[in-house]
Amino acid sequence: MNINKIVLSIAKRPSFNLLAFQGMFFIFFLLTGELVVQELGIFGKWDYAAIRVFQIIYTLLFGIPTVLYTLIIFIIDLLCKKHFCLLWNKYTVLFHFLVIYILFSVLMLPESYDFSGAPGMAIVFLFFGAIISIISFSIIPLIITFITEQIRGTRIENLPYLDSKLKLTSVVFCAIFPVVFWSFLALYTLINS
Repeated sequence: MNINKIVLSIAKRPSFNLLAFQGMFFIFFLLTGELVVQELGIFGKWDYAAIRVFQIIYTLLFGIPTVLYTLIIFIIDLLCKKHFCLLWNKYTVLFHFLVIYILFSVLMLPESYDFSGAPGMAIVFLFFGAIISIISFSIIPLIITFITEQIRGTRIENLPYLDSKLKLTSVVFCAIFPVVFWSFLALYTLINS
């Protein structure tokens, strides 16, 4: 059994590519949020716990529309048969990273830290909003795409990242990371509750 053939077969599935595309954006959110937190912690004299709370709030807040955005971009690219050139184009990756970084930097400024508005409640509401958006714009489309590709045998051809093992590994990492991250978080919460 040739492992490369199996990996390439999975990598050409639209459902896998949707998971990888949304996973890449999730990694962007974690990296940019952490970068801004570290900058504010090093260069400012602000409450580290407050910065962390607002990192969670803005990650959830930005994440809700982004899940829909990634689904729309995925569908448009798939229909135009230009899928994943967008994801692995270095200028597009840099653009998305900078946009998310600027949003975090501007909105996480210390002047906006106000605990009188009960950020705990904001986190709870945004968390449920994020779960609904993930189910609506990621899990359900992923299941529909998976069923469709099984019936029609749909595959994405001529993917630009299949020419390099490093690029392919990064795509697999983007697809698997959010699943592992949320599974670990769920197990950690269950064990400590």
